[in-house]
Amino acid sequence: MFSGSELEAVLINNGSMRMDMMNNKIAYSQRGVTALGWMIILAMIAFFTLLALRVVPMYLEYSNVVSIMESIKDEAQESKKSKKDLKKMITRRLDMNDVTNATVEDVKFEEKSNKMTVTIEYEVRQPMVKQIGIVGSFNKSVEYTTPAR
Repeated sequence: MFSGSELEAVLINNGSMRMDMMNNKIAYSQRGVTALGWMIILAMIAFFTLLALRVVPMYLEYSNVVSIMESIKDEAQESKKSKKDLKKMITRRLDMNDVTNATVEDVKFEEKSNKMTVTIEYEVRQPMVKQIGIVGSFNKSVEYTTPAR
């Protein structure tokens, strides 16, 4: 019926056909994401959403602080303001911009010759889950030349 080499060829072909059928079954049965996979994906989405809801407001507030400090720098360069006046301006602007985490107590003044450096350094702590939280440390300095006295 079949010679030795022909029989070998038929067996190899049948064997490879069986392997192809098994591979197709495995590929067909492995489509989609399992329920556990969906739960892991949803948990990751929830975690990063919670993280964004805690971190984004801190940085938005910091951008308000940066704009306040830049405006203070511009105004102070044009006119001769005392530290007390600058503190009042900063307090007023922090209130107007609804900055709650930075206060005028966080502002430091350093004067060297005819240069004034105004620095605000503060920390924001946001709770995440139970005892775990996020800490943001913010620091902004502006330097300007004081008018001649």
